[in-house]
Amino acid sequence: YRVVPGIVSSAQEDAQEMARTGQLRHRGRNGGRREGIGFSTSGPDAACRACCYYGRYRVAELGVAYSPVRRGWFACIRYE
Repeated sequence: YRVVPGIVSSAQEDAQEMARTGQLRHRGRNGGRREGIGFSTSGPDAACRACCYYGRYRVAELGVAYSPVRRGWFACIRYE
């Protein structure tokens, strides 16, 4: 039995991909960490607060990107 590692991307890369496509969705490239994603038209801080697990775990990595497609902010947070 051997484990084949999957593609791992940064939280910023995933936030930018969501912003580009306008779709809020987990990409499955988080290396097995807990991950929260969020969206808000009120700004980047509000997008972070909308992420799953926000405030429950320590943040290991954070990415935020603006989407002209949705006219709002996408956030991706990876937790320790």
